[in-house]
Amino acid sequence: MEIAGRASLPTLEPWALAWNRWEAAAFLRGYLSAMKGGRLLPADPTHLQLLLSAFLLGKTARRLAREAGAHRRQTWIPARSLFDTLRWAIPGR
Repeated sequence: MEIAGRASLPTLEPWALAWNRWEAAAFLRGYLSAMKGGRLLPADPTHLQLLLSAFLLGKTARRLAREAGAHRRQTWIPARSLFDTLRWAIPGR
């Protein structure tokens, strides 16, 4: 369904998800590069992924709770992000 000059959600959603992933990856690359050699983050890549996964899951769950508590119609956005994070967070996939 298009609304007067606006693209539909099914058309825009893949682009929004791609942008979100690109932006997150760019930030993470820069952050990890700046932190390289430091002792703040785990050196083991598996431990680092676990730490990042826990952070992202917590952040997304708080956002979902906030949206649901406000009875907003946009709860599908953090819910989708939560499922996307769960897919990424499972090692070996």
